[in-house]
Amino acid sequence: MKKIIVIVFIVLPSLLSGATTGKIMGWVRDSDTNRSLSFVNISLEKTGRGAITNDDGYYFIINVPPGEYDVKVQMMGYTTVVKKGVYVEAGRTVFLNFELDETVIEMKHIITVKAKRPLIEPGATHTSRVYTAREMERIPRVHSVLHLLETQAEVVKDFTLEEYHMRGGRGGEILYLIDGIPVNDRFVGGSAAIDIPIFEVKQVEIVKGGFETEYGETQSGIVNLITTAPDTLFHAYASYKTDRILKQFNTDHINISLSNPLPFTGNRILLLVSGYGNFTDTYTYFGFPHNRREFLGIHYGDRQSNTYGVSVKAMIKVLNSAKLSVSARENLKVYEKYEHQFLEIQDLTFRFDEESSLYALSWNHSIGHSSFYEIKLSSFKTQKHYDPGLTPPEIHLLEEEFLWAEYHQIPWVVKDRGDPYDVDDDNLP
Repeated sequence: MKKIIVIVFIVLPSLLSGATTGKIMGWVRDSDTNRSLSFVNISLEKTGRGAITNDDGYYFIINVPPGEYDVKVQMMGYTTVVKKGVYVEAGRTVFLNFELDETVIEMKHIITVKAKRPLIEPGATHTSRVYTAREMERIPRVHSVLHLLETQAEVVKDFTLEEYHMRGGRGGEILYLIDGIPVNDRFVGGSAAIDIPIFEVKQVEIVKGGFETEYGETQSGIVNLITTAPDTLFHAYASYKTDRILKQFNTDHINISLSNPLPFTGNRILLLVSGYGNFTDTYTYFGFPHNRREFLGIHYGDRQSNTYGVSVKAMIKVLNSAKLSVSARENLKVYEKYEHQFLEIQDLTFRFDEESSLYALSWNHSIGHSSFYEIKLSSFKTQKHYDPGLTPPEIHLLEEEFLWAEYHQIPWVVKDRGDPYDVDDDNLP
């Protein structure tokens, strides 16, 4: 029996790390006199982050994780203004300017303004599309980041090699980043080795041209995704989707996540645990029989394509200005894909087992209000195992080699069947 085992192990300090945080800046002025206001307090509610305007009325807040925030502006003698729904993107600067109304008596109510996301970013030098978690949930039939990539213009999927081509480039010319860590499988084609379900993602940025200097080893495009971080509040999520009611492709999607601070730590240690499973017979179903299992009325197990994943992320607040993040992610995919040369000998279909592991350690420290630094260490490992459907003694290996699917492979024959590639179909069942 012919088996092919490929193992790749990479340890790197993420020198090609993309940005994982954003920035907010702007000015505050008097609405009547247009005079710059100094010492105005600007804060991101429920985060502990903020800044104070300088003598010229300008402010900035750095190292802001991507997400939606309510920005509160207050100063003695002026009305308090809260701008809700301000979305911060990784690697981008959000410009927020405020004009405050002067008041003699302190007002008991707060003026609330709804923020609008600009359609065009004037300072952008590249072509990109940013998706928030809320936007991705609204896209039908998109369950993972790679599914989202298939919906993009100028992106084509090669179903044979399981690669994506952007703007006519090769499959290995796209840089895939998870929380700033490259996850390209450089040993086998250079495509993404880990796919992440939508419910675990906070933001996805797809860059198609004009790359910033922070990125390297890319020619066609960049897929930069930021995963969900643990929160100080308790969160639980579970979902189950299926098409078994209509009996289409026998597909099930199961997602679950749990986030909560560890007890007795004063919200200084936050934990997030999530897992998922995707099972389907695909639209090109064929192959040997699969062992099905059932639990609480849900069928699972070996279908033609089976994907499992689990991740754990912990965030430790070491100081008020420093945090340590530890994350671990394990993925397993077991499948048989349609290959036309096996149409009449389906029990010889190749079985693919693909495993991937990503471990990361990140230290983020803010030095004052104007600068910060981040150190990352990561370990990325992939393992691929391919073998035919039948097992000895049913298979006889031949000694000669021949060109098969762009690489040399030792073929096999089955007892009493002859050559499985017999063009005359004399020995086919």
